Amino acid sequence: MTKKVALLLTKNFETVEALAPVDIMRRAGLEVTTISLDQEQVVTSAQGVAVTADQLLHEVADFTAFDALVLPGGGLDPQKYLDREKEVSFFAQSSDKLLAAICMAPVVVASLGLLNDQTVVCYPTLASNLEGNGAKYQDQKTVYLEEQVILTGQAPGVAYDFGFEIVRVLLGAEKANAVAQEMFFSYKA
Repeated sequence: MTKKVALLLTKNFETVEALAPVDIMRRAGLEVTTISLDQEQVVTSAQGVAVTADQLLHEVADFTAFDALVLPGGGLDPQKYLDREKEVSFFAQSSDKLLAAICMAPVVVASLGLLNDQTVVCYPTLASNLEGNGAKYQDQKTVYLEEQVILTGQAPGVAYDFGFEIVRVLLGAEKANAVAQEMFFSYKA
């Protein structure tokens, strides 16, 4: 059975934090659906890249059908993610579904009280925001909380590592390493 991933897009998302993981996940055989949180199919990134989402939010019948939820960061309005508290909380509290957040998105997840006393990573200049919401900051590319099935990533520069980590969690180290090797990327699970 093919694993399904929902990736949320909203105006001013960080291009590489969304598209690098989408590329990697699709190469690995994951079924990725990009979902616009805006009222428009075309969503423009912080770098001016227009991306056509696969679906609008209201077209998604059931988020529980997905095996993972990915939240890219960027200069976006955190309220758009906060408005999805139900879905974010579902993934954060599910023992068999992955919640993956990168850059500023882990701060949003922490602000929902879903990372209390957990050591995670976010964009370094937002570490105090993360800690102000009950989480602990660790200076690493990615941090995976195996028990909670939550993956956090640091910043745009680690978007590839973040994508490979999503593949590792969902499909295993062998698949992540194989895709990295095919792409000539120095990643090793």
